[in-house]
Amino acid sequence: MNDDPIDAIEAPRKLTRLIGHREAAQGFIAAWKSGRMPHAWLIGGPKGIGKASFAWACARYALAEGTSDTLEISDARVARQVAAGSHPGIRLVRRSPSPNSTTGKLREEIAVEDIRGLQPFFRQTAPHWRVAVIDAADDMSSSAANALL
Repeated sequence: MNDDPIDAIEAPRKLTRLIGHREAAQGFIAAWKSGRMPHAWLIGGPKGIGKASFAWACARYALAEGTSDTLEISDARVARQVAAGSHPGIRLVRRSPSPNSTTGKLREEIAVEDIRGLQPFFRQTAPHWRVAVIDAADDMSSSAANALL
């Protein structure tokens, strides 16, 4: 069993029911339906309120080409692929293992090479939508933040 507290809870990407975030969800859906979706969403707030769950719900909605009035998608295939981490249209960026560590210890920040690794992903022509979840943007080095811009 892994002692990592992240692994001790159900991963937010596997949750299909979003609790709370009604106004944020309505804002996202309104932007989607308007056809004027911004290129990025910055989700902030106190620890433990479900920011990651909201981000993954938005990602599933976009990847399923959402048409409903809620972020709970009905496309079971997309939901299964996102939960398994196998959907071709989504990437998760987190702090990577330190290159000098033999124990797999994570870096202190998201490195610039982790962000630059998204460039080939965003250049793909299929699937139509591509989503990168950066968990957490506060963990990016200044070079990584500049590379993302």
